[in-house]
Amino acid sequence: MAKRFRFTLIKDLLGEKDEPSSGYRGGMMTETHKAKKNKRFSSGGSRSGFGGGGYRYFSKSYSDSPKQNCIFKSKHRYNKELNHKHFHYIQREGVGADGQRPELYGADPDNYEKRASKLHFRFIISPENQNVDLRLLTEEFMRSLEEETGYRLDWVAADHYNTGRKHTHILINGFDLKKRKVEFNRNELSHLIREKLKDLCTDQVGSRSREERQESLQRMAESKYFTALDKRLDNLLDGSDSISLYKLHRLEGNAVLLHNRVMQLKELGLARYDQKNEQFIFPPGWQDSLKTIGKYNTFLNGLELTGAHPSRYSLHNIDLAGPVTGKVKWRYFMQEESNCHAVVLETRPGEYVYVPLHESPDKCAVGQNITIAFQQIQTPSGGTRKVMEITPVH
Repeated sequence: MAKRFRFTLIKDLLGEKDEPSSGYRGGMMTETHKAKKNKRFSSGGSRSGFGGGGYRYFSKSYSDSPKQNCIFKSKHRYNKELNHKHFHYIQREGVGADGQRPELYGADPDNYEKRASKLHFRFIISPENQNVDLRLLTEEFMRSLEEETGYRLDWVAADHYNTGRKHTHILINGFDLKKRKVEFNRNELSHLIREKLKDLCTDQVGSRSREERQESLQRMAESKYFTALDKRLDNLLDGSDSISLYKLHRLEGNAVLLHNRVMQLKELGLARYDQKNEQFIFPPGWQDSLKTIGKYNTFLNGLELTGAHPSRYSLHNIDLAGPVTGKVKWRYFMQEESNCHAVVLETRPGEYVYVPLHESPDKCAVGQNITIAFQQIQTPSGGTRKVMEITPVH
């Protein structure tokens, strides 16, 4: 295939629905944009062009590890009532195998609930390979976590099968069985935990095949969360807001994979195609917006329901941006695999914010004007902690 023909092929894939070069749709903007890290990406020594039909370059860079992948998410809360609520949430009817009630394992359920403390931790683990035994993985993982931290953790877990991929919810009390306060250094443990989960999954089902790695890469291209492909794009942009089709075509390895990723970002409103200059343009903060979409699984639904232009819909981080006041348009209760309560507020006509909550929004009604803020309260030990408060505005 001639080079010019290959380049034209990429343009043809865009179809007739691409926007004209004038007019800018923009993307979902966060309240704050992180400083860009201008780290160069090591390209390795792959062939240029489309390269043999496989993901030769990207599998080498991103997906050549023989270890099985496993998603890990964590969150902590400081409220005894929420500990009890989550305890019942993870064992609710219909989320176990064959639509049954899941079995709790770990600590004795009755004893765990009696010991439930204000501080508690919520983990979710989800192996990429669906042949992994969830209970075996969870029990081995918790043993290794105890060995790493020195705690005798007080925990319960339940395996869920009610989404596209099976996963396990783990609930850990804030005080271990020796009555020591549990403190996890997330920065130190995060990488170790993910690597340990990969090792445990690999021990169970063996290394990933080439086909599994290629399927993983394709899922990256189609995903709605920040991936290694997006990191690659960020490095290619290198401070710029655009990348030309010609540059995408000249990339080493399988350019089609990155092209597919850019097209997915375009569908999410995080890139637009400028036909006149034959380039993709990315709005400021597109990386943070993508991470927001991945973290909060109801964020995009909120945008759809408002019908607003993406530039008039944003994440409101109370920690960074302070209190917010507005009319409740929609409420979201905790969703599977996200542990996220949230509300969408109309702060002024036609402008909306998505606000993640620390607790259920059942205290506010749709159509009600409210203010959401953090308040500092004294703890029995003499310290302070933040509590989210939702106050009606009359």
